[in-house]
Amino acid sequence: QAQSHLMETRQNLETAMQAKDQFLATMSHEIRTPLNSIVGFTHLLLESQPTEDQEQMLRTLQFSTTNLLALINDILDYEKIEANRIDLVELHINLTGMLEDLHRGFEFEAEDKGIKLLLEVSPEIPAVRGDPVRITQVLTNLIGNAIKFTDEGDVRIEARVVRETIDRVLLEIAISDTGIGINPHDVELIFERFTQLNRGGDHERGGSGLGLTITRRLLELYGSELKVDSSPGKGSRFYFQLDLQKSTQRPDPGKPDRQAPPIQNYQGARILLVEDNEINIMVARRYIQNWGLHCVVARNGEEALQVVATDKFDLILMDLRMPGIDGYETTRRIKENEAYRSIPVIALTANVLVDTRQRALECGMVDYVCKPFDPVDLQQKIAIALESVREE
Repeated sequence: QAQSHLMETRQNLETAMQAKDQFLATMSHEIRTPLNSIVGFTHLLLESQPTEDQEQMLRTLQFSTTNLLALINDILDYEKIEANRIDLVELHINLTGMLEDLHRGFEFEAEDKGIKLLLEVSPEIPAVRGDPVRITQVLTNLIGNAIKFTDEGDVRIEARVVRETIDRVLLEIAISDTGIGINPHDVELIFERFTQLNRGGDHERGGSGLGLTITRRLLELYGSELKVDSSPGKGSRFYFQLDLQKSTQRPDPGKPDRQAPPIQNYQGARILLVEDNEINIMVARRYIQNWGLHCVVARNGEEALQVVATDKFDLILMDLRMPGIDGYETTRRIKENEAYRSIPVIALTANVLVDTRQRALECGMVDYVCKPFDPVDLQQKIAIALESVREE
């Protein structure tokens, strides 16, 4: 009887976990779908030569949507970490290039606040193997926090080699600022989930209160520890060490390190957009046409299968969550037919749960773009996919 009760309890826990996963998937999808149109049209308007006043309003709108998206991502990542469902991957990383990209990305935000963003990277840092998405996430959280809590002076990003062997390297990365600082007895509290200390208008500065919790947990997966030196009114220094394998190979084709060819090489390429949301169709079609590509729309899986059978396409952008046949099954059926199985399919979806990317690749898709999409990211992935077909 005790064993029966134990099995029932376990089953109830699994059911509750599935219900929570489904709730998170639904909420993420429902929030990201309207965000996609706001982000997309804001970006398009910024490209249409707005007046100075209009540009300022659009930049504010862009900043607000970025913060909202960061909040959603924090909640989803926290859930993944709590459930031990984050697996680190090992890919080639040009760490110096990654830090330079982050420096460029945050430079405008720092300039807007009238502070300097400085970068000091040791030239001895070699290429390494690690998870570029998660290491970028750690650095983004720390740099973003430093800028948020610094109103004058500078934020400094430093990276150096502590020691190295033939095949491994121990790196130290530090983010320091001249901001408002933290009381020594409050340092541990900043790592508590959902905690926002009242540090000089902290609540006005926004955030989920999850960023540093996630950062610390991600570093723990690497066997590392996030350390803090801080004094109120003088600033803070967040630093950590990473023991990583050196990379001896060149970046794999199609991976983020690969240089995307210019989209102008594929003028007139025919793109099938499979999407059931009319606003998302407007956003994606406008970008595709602006890039000189031809766009045909199918509003569900059945329609996509009919169109693919009667027309010729160079690439398919596939939504995953649609009425009737979903994007996974539609892709499987396309890949089963020898006549058009060679057409590359890229997932374009608001579903960002842990297994979405893996499921997309398993059913035959070549890549994955999350809504709201970064137009530069989408353009590069389209170009890489089209080039890979040419190379074959």
